[in-house]
Amino acid sequence: MLLETQRYDEEAEVFRVLGAILPIIVRHGIAESNLLAACDHARRTGAVLIEAESARELGRLRTDQGRVSEPVIAFQRAAALFDRFGARGDLAAVEKLIADAG
Repeated sequence: MLLETQRYDEEAEVFRVLGAILPIIVRHGIAESNLLAACDHARRTGAVLIEAESARELGRLRTDQGRVSEPVIAFQRAAALFDRFGARGDLAAVEKLIADAG
């Protein structure tokens, strides 16, 4: 079961990385789709840190796209997950992103 969970975590991580790098090559729709898939996959498999990182990247993508309220929603989700995971440095960074977006 541990190996199967690790495989699912790795799949979620692949989606997150693709979602994070695709905007660099101007594929925002594909990037958003991958980040949403990463969030969903990580949530279903209990990969809290990957879900938090994916939500943070989703917020950044939506900020880059000029969306108004959607980045804050993604950043708030990331903040809650980083807090739950105990990732204080990441939590502080996301709280700054929330403040900057507001």
